[in-house]
Amino acid sequence: MNKEQYDLIIRNGKIVNEDGVSNADIAVKDGKIVEITEKISAEKKASKEIDAKGLHVLPGLIDAHVHFNEPGS
Repeated sequence: MNKEQYDLIIRNGKIVNEDGVSNADIAVKDGKIVEITEKISAEKKASKEIDAKGLHVLPGLIDAHVHFNEPGS
């Protein structure tokens, strides 16, 4: 039996959304965010976990410096 509830858990991040910045954990399953909460239980498992302590987690942000429109890329 598979004990992993999620594909990814991002723990301890500073989550940035329309309400401001808050410390929270994010759970992802099948490429979609399925849970954002102050603390996801340590009993819940994922195939990959990231400790984002001290880091900001921004929705849909990409590196604007990358040259997506350069010819040949």
